[in-house]
This record gives sequence, C-alpha cells and structure tokens, in this order.
Amino acid sequence: MVNIKLHGIFENYVKTEWHLNVKTVFEAFEAIEANSGKLLEALGNFQEYLTHFIIYVDDKPVAHEYFNSPILKKDSKIEVVPLILGLSLIHI
Repeated sequence: MVNIKLHGIFENYVKTEWHLNVKTVFEAFEAIEANSGKLLEALGNFQEYLTHFIIYVDDKPVAHEYFNSPILKKDSKIEVVPLILGLSLIHI
C-alpha cells in the first residue's frame, strides 16, 4: 500500500492520511476523490492547480510529467505540500 499524506489546506476538506493500492500519483488523487468526494471541492480542476503544490515521492520531488507514470512501489510514500504564493511589493 502506498502511504499518502496531504498537508496544509487539505485539512479543511478531506482526511489527510491515506493508504491506497495505486501505481501512479494521478491514480492516488483519483482514489482519494472516489473515496471522499471532496478532493475536487478542495482543488477544483486538478490540472489547473498542479503548480500550486510540490509532490514528493519517497522524499524526492516529482515533476508533473511523471504523475501518470507507474513510478510507485507498494511501500512508496507520497507527500503533497502546498506552495505559499504571494506578491512582493517593492517600494522605491
């Protein structure tokens, strides 16, 4: 089973720890949505919000182009960490 930990904003919408039998990162998100019915409520369109998170697999960041690749092992760990985005203002 793959261990999945969702951090940050997810706490307001869905359970944050999951143990799922999945082979891809995208499959993990689909399974969480299928079991909770609330992930899309938190994210909206998954493809639009990919850049708002860093996704780690086995403690290494994974590029978005690998989300549909079967990179997960049965004991893999996924962590989804939101990025903090903001504007910086420069005063001259």
